[in-house]
Formats: sequence, C-alpha cells, structure tokens
Amino acid sequence: SCSTSTPPPTPEVVSVYSSSFTQPWLTDVYACAAESSAVVRLSDSASDAQVVLQIGEPEFLSGFAYQIDEEDIIVIMNNARPPVVDLQQINGLFTGQLTNLNQITPEWGEVHAEENGDIDVWVFPSNSDIQRIFDMLVLKGRPVVSTAMVATTPYEMLEAIKNDTSSIGILTQSWNPENKVFEQAIIATVPVLALTQAEPQGVVKNLLAC
Repeated sequence: SCSTSTPPPTPEVVSVYSSSFTQPWLTDVYACAAESSAVVRLSDSASDAQVVLQIGEPEFLSGFAYQIDEEDIIVIMNNARPPVVDLQQINGLFTGQLTNLNQITPEWGEVHAEENGDIDVWVFPSNSDIQRIFDMLVLKGRPVVSTAMVATTPYEMLEAIKNDTSSIGILTQSWNPENKVFEQAIIATVPVLALTQAEPQGVVKNLLAC
C-alpha cells in the first residue's frame, strides 16, 4: 500500500541584526544556522531582531549578552605619514588639541618642508559601537574635534585613509587590510557580543551555543 512520507520540518527563521563591524562573523552565524535547520533573516533594526551582534559591551544591558569572540580596536594612518602610537597623542589629534603632525614629530617638518603637516581626522557616527568604545576609552568623554569627517561604513573609512596621506581614523582589526599603506596602533581589545532580549530558547539557543 502507498504511504505518505513525513514532510521535513519547516525551518525556523531567526532575525539577526549585525552592525557594520560584526559582518565578518555572519559567515559563522549562517553556518551554525544551517546545522540547526534554521534560516537567518537579517534585520534592519536592532530593536526588531532576536539576536543582535555588536562590538563591545552595551551602555545599558536590558537583556542577555553572550561573548562569541573578541576584537581589536585600532587607529590607522597612511604610511606616508609617521605613525602615531601614543594614546595621549591620539587623544590630542582626535579632540583638536593637536592639529599638526609636526607637533608630534618635528623632524617630519624638516624632511617635508613643503608640507604643513596638518592632519584630517575621520570618525564614525556617535551611535556606532566602535565610536562609542573609542570615545569612552580614548577620548574619555571629550568631544571629537568639530572638523572631523564622518565615515558611515568601514569601507568608506578605509578609502579615506588610503587616498589621503594627511588622514587618521579608527577601525576594527577584522576590517584592516594587508595593504602596506596603513600604519596601525591597537588601542583596545573588546568582546564581540550576541545580545538577546529574552533568555534564548530552541533554535536561538542552539545558534548561540554553536
């Protein structure tokens, strides 16, 4: 006699929000979802997502947080300029106390007398996870210099530094290219977190445990 086969279970959809800086971890999220017979749907809003991926601890934690990795926050400069690796100097450049690389390395002005040494500061929007961490750990609450330019994506930041020998910016190590036109200084190592509003159950729990 004919028998009806049992249909496969319908995959459960998990909504995930990823900041620009946690995109390198989405590959692992998709792989873990496949093992759990789940489907990941990227959300445009953190408030609507079941899982939120972000760099660093949230300012206010209203739910649950699980560390899935760690990441380095770095300062990058074009190699055409001398590297700046002192946190006090970095603070000065980003807050406007220092406006010229000759204030840091006087010999730069002697060797490159045709250049004035002025530097262009690049940051991210104030509500981005990396900028919030940078403001807290490096600027310590002081405002960014008013002339700072704002990059909306890590790629835009990379292009700005690559194309402007007078620029300095911030980034995460995962977005740092192997291109030798960049100098870098690690300023902090922070956790990569998966945040949930409710205690994870079922497929969400499996996804985070993967």
